[in-house]
Amino acid sequence: MIESNGTLGGQVETYLENGKLFGRVTQVRPGRKNTDVCDKCSGEYKNHLILGLVILRNFQAEGDDWVDGTAVDPENGKEYKGKVWAVGNDTLQMRGFIGISLFGRTETWKRMPCSAGLAAASTAICRRMDVLPGHGIYDCPRGFVLVFMR
Repeated sequence: MIESNGTLGGQVETYLENGKLFGRVTQVRPGRKNTDVCDKCSGEYKNHLILGLVILRNFQAEGDDWVDGTAVDPENGKEYKGKVWAVGNDTLQMRGFIGISLFGRTETWKRMPCSAGLAAASTAICRRMDVLPGHGIYDCPRGFVLVFMR
């Protein structure tokens, strides 16, 4: 994520499972340790390592958007309803809210370069799919399909 002050945040890899969009933390935010847990979270997220935590769950495709999913913010432990949509080829917008979308916040997620996110993955290994209009994602053997900085 690129924070509001322009600094780099953590990294989340998104993937499809049974036609739904999910996202897992693959790099914690600067200043955090890989051993930090989500101590402010509740339920199944409580005291779970932030690294590897699935923070986006069950987003369903609806036209150009992904809707009806949930997002967990490990910083405050809150779970939000959410909506995800593409802006150009390398940007996702993620809106999290409680109740109605009017009362929420939108974050901008930027695609990581293939060399930073997928290392040696190439089109020979990862098959490009167009799930979001104008927005390529990659179906890779690891199961992850898209890498974004959060």
